[in-house]
Amino acid sequence: MAATHKLVSLIMCDDCRKEDNGKDIIIGVYTGAMIVPVLPFLLSTFALRFEIIPQQLEYKKAVAFMKNPREEEIFRVEGMLTVSRMDFGVSFFYRISPLPITMQGDYAIFLGLDEEPEQIAVLRVIQEPGE
Repeated sequence: MAATHKLVSLIMCDDCRKEDNGKDIIIGVYTGAMIVPVLPFLLSTFALRFEIIPQQLEYKKAVAFMKNPREEEIFRVEGMLTVSRMDFGVSFFYRISPLPITMQGDYAIFLGLDEEPEQIAVLRVIQEPGE
C-alpha cells in the first residue's frame, strides 16, 4: 500500500484534457474492459487520469506504466508532480499516443509516487467475436 499518497480513483479513457478553469475533460471512459474489433489494435490515444490525496507537495519521481498479459512493459511515463494543496484530492493524467494492443487478456497498470510502483488496476482486453 502506498505511503506517499492515497489513491482515490483511476479513470482509463481515450483522452483527458484540462480546461482553463482547472476542471478535467474526460473522453471515452473504459469501465475495466476494452472490446476491440481485431488484434493487433492501435489506439490513437489513451489516457490515465489519477485522483489522489497527496501526503507531500512535490513528488520527484512520478511513474506510471502498463504491462501486457505477458508482463512486458508496453509504455512508461515518468516525471515530477507538484501539487498546490494537501488538504483535499488532486488529479493528474498521462496521455499515451499511440497505444499498441497486441493480444487479449489483462493489462496491469502501475503507479509509483516517490516509491516503488505498485499495481493499482487492470484493463481487460477482449476481441469482439467475428461474424
